[in-house]
Parts: sequence; C-alpha cells; structure tokens
Amino acid sequence: MTKNSKIPEERKKKIPKGLIYLLALIFIITAIFAIIVFVPQPPPTNALFSVSIRSYTTGYEKSYYSEYSTTIQTNLGLIGINAEVKSTDYATFLDKVVVNKDYDLAILEFEMESSPHLEVLFRENASLNIFNYKNDLDNSYVINKINLAEKTIDFEERRNIYFDIQTYLMKDVLPFVPLFTPVNTFAYWKQVNNFSAELGLSDSLPYMYLSDASKEQLKVGIGYWNNIDPLNSKRTSEKQLVSLFMDKLIKTASDGSIIGGGLIKKWKFENETTLLLTIRSNVYWQQDVDKEYTDEQFTIDDVIFTLNVFKSPYVNNEYHQYDWIKKITKVNETTIAIAIDSDRETKENDPYAYALDDLSIYALPEHYLNVTGSWEGITSSTNWVKFSSYPFGTGKYKINFEETEKGVTIVLDKFEKWHGAGVIPNSPTDLNIQTLWINTYRDNYALLLSLQNKDVDFAIFGKDSQIANPVSNSEIEIQHSPSNSIVVLAFNLDNKYFGGDNNFVNTTEESVSKALAVRKAIAYAVNREQLNEGFHDSFYIITDTIIPYGTKYYYSGTEKYDFSIQKAINYLEIAGFSAKTENNTETSTAPGTLWFSSFAVLFISTTKIILRHKKER
Repeated sequence: MTKNSKIPEERKKKIPKGLIYLLALIFIITAIFAIIVFVPQPPPTNALFSVSIRSYTTGYEKSYYSEYSTTIQTNLGLIGINAEVKSTDYATFLDKVVVNKDYDLAILEFEMESSPHLEVLFRENASLNIFNYKNDLDNSYVINKINLAEKTIDFEERRNIYFDIQTYLMKDVLPFVPLFTPVNTFAYWKQVNNFSAELGLSDSLPYMYLSDASKEQLKVGIGYWNNIDPLNSKRTSEKQLVSLFMDKLIKTASDGSIIGGGLIKKWKFENETTLLLTIRSNVYWQQDVDKEYTDEQFTIDDVIFTLNVFKSPYVNNEYHQYDWIKKITKVNETTIAIAIDSDRETKENDPYAYALDDLSIYALPEHYLNVTGSWEGITSSTNWVKFSSYPFGTGKYKINFEETEKGVTIVLDKFEKWHGAGVIPNSPTDLNIQTLWINTYRDNYALLLSLQNKDVDFAIFGKDSQIANPVSNSEIEIQHSPSNSIVVLAFNLDNKYFGGDNNFVNTTEESVSKALAVRKAIAYAVNREQLNEGFHDSFYIITDTIIPYGTKYYYSGTEKYDFSIQKAINYLEIAGFSAKTENNTETSTAPGTLWFSSFAVLFISTTKIILRHKKER
C-alpha cells in the first residue's frame, strides 16, 4: 500500500459491538464479585440468633482475615445464623479480643514455638486464653494433661499425651474451628542455586551460590521491617533479618525437632533434672557499631547472661516460661549445669521436657551489655539502648551500619570469623555470597514487579501465597514451606448461645452439651476449602487441630469438621433450634463458587465473540 492509498470504506469499522458487550460484561461481573466478597451480606430471614465475627484489617503482614469474616458470614447465613462482621485495626482487635474478651467469634493466628506450650492458651487466666477456657468445663482434664506432658521426658510418651489433648479438644470441647497452617512463599531467579524453603534463607546461605561466579552480591526483597532488636522483633521479616547476623543457643527445624548449628555444641541430661550444656569453640562476636570491641570470643559467660536475661521480669514479658531454670552453675570455662524444677510447689525437683526447645533463643553479648550489677542499670545503659538499634551477633553476616537505612535497606557483609557450623550434617559450608543487599517493600505487588524487572534476585513474600502465581517466567523458581503457626476461628466460651450456662445443658446426644452442639454446627458450616481456594489458591494447608500441620506434635486422627450444611443443621436441632431456613443447601454460593460461575460465563462469551470475529474476517 502506497503512502497515498486510501483505506476502503468497508474496513473503516468501529469497535465491534461484541467487544463492547464483552467489556460491559466484565464490568458487571467484577462489580458482582466485589459486592459478594466485600459487602456485608443481609441477615438470613428467620435468623435463629445473631453473633459477631471480629477480625483485623492490618497487622504485621498481609492477611485476609476480614475477607474470611465476610465469607464465613455467608456460610453461617446458610444455617440461619445472622453474623455481623466487625473488622478493626490490629490494636483495637487485640484490646477487644485478647485483653477484654469482648467478642463472640474471632479470626486470629497463633505463632507457635518449637514446643507447643498450650498452657498459654488453656490455663485459666493465661495471657492468650482468649477462649475463656475454664477448668470446670472439663474438670481440669486439659490443663492436667498439659502439665503431665511438660514433665514427661520420653518423646513418644509425651507426643501421645498431646495426641490425647488434641482428640479431646476437637471432639469434646471445640473451643475453636481450626482453619489453616499458612505457608511461606519464596521466589527467585534460577541463577540462585541450592536454596531450600524448608530451611529458609538464613540456613540455606552456607550452601547457596550464584551461577555467575563473578557476582558476589545477592539482592533480596523482603517485607517491611522496623525493629531488628533480637529481644523485640515481631514481624516475620524482622525475625528473618535477625537470623542472618545472630545465632541461637539451640537450633530447631521447621517441625520443631532439634538440629545442629547452634552455639551449644553438646548437651547431656545428667539426670532428669540436671542438664549439662557445652559451648562451641572458636566462635567470635562481630564488632559493635562504635568499633570499641574487636575479636571478642563467645564464652560460657555469654550463655549464663543470656539465660538470666530471659528469666528476668525487667526484660522479658514471658519470663515465666523460664521458671523451670532453678539454678545455673558454671562447671568450667566451656560448660554449665542447669538445675531444673518445673514445679516449685513440690519439695523435689521436677523434670521439664522442653528444656532444650526453650533454649532456641539468640545469644546476647555479655561483654557489651552487662555493664552494671543490676537489671535496672543494665536496661537503662547506653550500650543496652544502642544494641536495640545497632545489634550484632556471631552469625554468618554482619550489618554494614554505614550502608543501612532503617526501614528501607539493610546491607550485610560476610562475617569472616563465622564458626562455619551449618544445619545439614556432614555437609561443607562456604559463604559464597559476599554481600546481602536487602530492600524493604511495604507492598508485595511492588516486590513482585521488582523481581520481574530483576531489581532483586530473591523475593520473600511471607504468607502471601497467591502473589507469585502470575509469574510465568520459566527462569523464576517458586517455593512454599509451611509456617509454624495456625489460623483459627475462636469461640468465646462465655457466649450465651454456644457457651456460658449452655456448656452444662445436656442434649439428646451423649457428652454433647447444648453449647457444644452449636459450636459443632458452626464448625461444619465453615467452608474451609472455599476460603483456601478463594484467598490462597489452595496453597494453605487445611488443619484439623490447634497445632500447626507438619510439626512433630500434630495429630491427624482428630475429629474433622469438613463442610457439611446437613451436619450443621443436625447439630443445631440437637441444640434445640428449628434450623429449617430457605437457605439450607449443601452448596454454598459464596465468593468462590459465584466467581467461578461468572468466570465461566465470561470465558464462553469471549470465545464466542472471538470465533464470530474470525468468521467475519
């Protein structure tokens, strides 16, 4: 066609009507989906009773708990329960749910330690007993079992006790509906070799290398961080950063089992109440920010000081967790003996099964922090205050404070005097990567864009399992690993419908009170698969108890509450409610199903328009 050629009139077509209809259809479907997911649903007609669901909109990292609430609201509407969604900021949520127990139902996540420590959840007046769990509910069965487990040294016996606890909680009490064990998501370019999501970045680094041998720097993207004080780090991103420059006394794997690589090289139970700890040799502290302390060696005094810090109410809010340490004796320059007593109310010393697990704590530099003889003096000293902002340890990398910008970028250089003990037995360790340049991202979509643009080599997305799914580049690897946490829908056991006096009102079903029957009905009404598919692309792990999936104490044989409207209605009727509403159906039409149906319509319509357009051409 020449420059002056005219386009035939029949080819000067306007935008095809089919495409206009398609765009209109897209807008309509998107609007419907937004309304279904985010707009509170009207109460069911002839509601049996009303409850509220509390959740928080913002926390330490991205979550979907407000969206969970809206979907569960719809689920409960199917069995005639009116649910009001109350989503607030994180601080308000903590005040309402954790402090004042002002809620009916609440969605929250429990971060677990290497050992279960269920006493903080189920002991009367415990710090995290948000359920209002009281001993008269089970004649102290659960707390007595927890106390027994703490004193049972044999692992198999102890695990069986925890199996009994989980079985009883899920069948005979049901203080919560277990939802998921979240997963952590990592994505990186294939030039990064030997990373393991199971180990995490810090423990993988001694075995990692870059395909380009001339490249010595790894650019990492991570979630927002503000505090890298090892005693006060809360966010997942902060904990990951601390693990790069500090070492724990005892290291544990993701399933809670004890592994090598910690600063305690050997341990031995001399008897059930005496534990001997021997430190690793040739371990050095990194230099402090003022460069006043150089080539300081890690000593047994650092271990003693660290344990005393964790035992001190002046420093540690959870100091009661270390009440089992009765006395610390320095045996020699490399070994201490810990006298154990888990029950001070008895004359004899009682064993404590989690002694090693509870030593999974970061070592603190005694030479730098122990500047006076009193805790008041220590915690108000210049060094103590400075350490909270400029920490250092014995780990693989040391912070380059000159290059680091708080909350924006943290730069870590290889620590040449790192002791070299990795977590994989008999595998050589070598820090091939000289520098970690870690950029902070408040938004995972921005991090994803940076990864795709090669602004970062390695991205840590936290528990946002959906974020990396749009990545289609075959040169980018994606890995997931279970977290050591559990998301639950908690019941307030003082609620007048599914708690309170109704906990002691019998029904026609043996061992099922009126309140328990309602809790079981709600549990069966919650569609966990729908939540997982809709918000996590089914990557989260549906979990059936209070202990995270995949950990050494998790029991898969508990009573399960898979989605069933019919079972939910049956339990409501056992509780004395006439649960016959027009919404009763085994098929929930909440977000997942409606969105899929809408997408199917959109796909078919698009296909028809494209085929028609091809025929016209």
